[in-house]
Amino acid sequence: MRIALPYIYRKRTGQGCNPPLALLYLATSLQKNNFEVKVFDLDGFSGGLQEMIAKIMDFNPDVVGIPIFTASLKDARIACQELRKRSTKINIIAGGPHPSACPEDTLILFPEVDFLLRGESDYTICKLIENLQNNTARPEIAGLSYRNGGSIVSHPVGVAPHNLDDIPIPDRKLLWDNYQKGVYWCIGNKGTTDLMITSRGCPFSCNFCFKLESGYRFRSPENIVKELVYLLSLGIKTIHFEDDLFTVNKSRCINICRMIVDAGLKLHLKVRSRVDTIDEEMLVEMRKCGVKAVVYGFESGSQKILDNMNKKTKVDRNYDVIRMTKKVGLQCYADMFIGFPGETPETIAETERFLLKARPTAINIGILSPFPATQVYLEAKKNGTLIGDWVVYGQWPYIKLPWMKDLSTLRKHLKRIKRRFYLNPLVTFNILRLNVFNMNLKQWKGAFLYLYSNLFLRKRG
Repeated sequence: MRIALPYIYRKRTGQGCNPPLALLYLATSLQKNNFEVKVFDLDGFSGGLQEMIAKIMDFNPDVVGIPIFTASLKDARIACQELRKRSTKINIIAGGPHPSACPEDTLILFPEVDFLLRGESDYTICKLIENLQNNTARPEIAGLSYRNGGSIVSHPVGVAPHNLDDIPIPDRKLLWDNYQKGVYWCIGNKGTTDLMITSRGCPFSCNFCFKLESGYRFRSPENIVKELVYLLSLGIKTIHFEDDLFTVNKSRCINICRMIVDAGLKLHLKVRSRVDTIDEEMLVEMRKCGVKAVVYGFESGSQKILDNMNKKTKVDRNYDVIRMTKKVGLQCYADMFIGFPGETPETIAETERFLLKARPTAINIGILSPFPATQVYLEAKKNGTLIGDWVVYGQWPYIKLPWMKDLSTLRKHLKRIKRRFYLNPLVTFNILRLNVFNMNLKQWKGAFLYLYSNLFLRKRG
């Protein structure tokens, strides 16, 4: 069977563009099971979605597997409609975050979709396509949802893959044309930027996060080094570890760093962490192995809001970690948002003061749009404070706070925070110092667009 895996969510921003790593995982698993598979990434098509659909049809697939993201329902809807319009014989399988959170709603919203796979599908997609090929029954497939007459059948999600070393390393040659064309890059880095994961899952339970699997599973250091050697053989030196939490286990983190050093790998790495799973020893070891930057989910500068989120971190610790990270010589990036239940002008001002005083290298801050099936989403819907919802057309939902007029109130606060942070001469100088010598013309254009979007706050949705 011929299987097309299109990625229809544009990842390109002023900061760069990432390869669709999760789709490469699925495609590589299918290849290992002797299926003919081709990956299509929307960011690689200058003609947009219609050009990509045409290329998919030229491939003449038997099956199309589409990941559906909550934030890009419109493009997914158009893609499914176009595929079905051009062929009634193709089996369309949907997966990804939105179907995992809302399987029944997704099948209603996407009548063209034949099957949904919820959760991690490295093995289940192979089993489903084998059954389609052999025209056999499918009830034993964990996480499968489909229509049966006028009703929807959903099988329980099974146990997620435990031994991640057994999952094949993603084959980048599946998108090699895009790699060679320079589609995948990151601002401030020369050459291609790629993604890797060294673990799956997160042991924490923040109220704004959705996950089917609560366990934390990891790859062995040997398996990680094997993939790094493979990427270096392709000429890729800049790699971002996209684990939810790279530093959850100190001894494992340090072991990985030392194995990278012992292997003599010269890399430019970026990792994600929490402030309560990091210390100076780990930061030093990470710097030695090529880590240049750490991204922290600070979320808020208000202790009240952090407690409401069930974040289980402290603002004082956030300050300490930023100082410690910069002291070791690493860049420090902050993920944050405003608009969580309990937010007030005073708590927003606390977040603003935190950022202006701590001065992380850069910030990624926005307004909370609660994702389906998260605790904050379910409570807001129950309380009647959820304004809007995740639909194909329209703006993203938000939570109405008692003191707000409408979403414009939060936008004004957000615009002020971004402008005050990025117009701080010390922040601007530091960003230029770190990036100016590594930026080409495309990246200068991206930097301009990024600053424009931050300082003038383009609308979402």
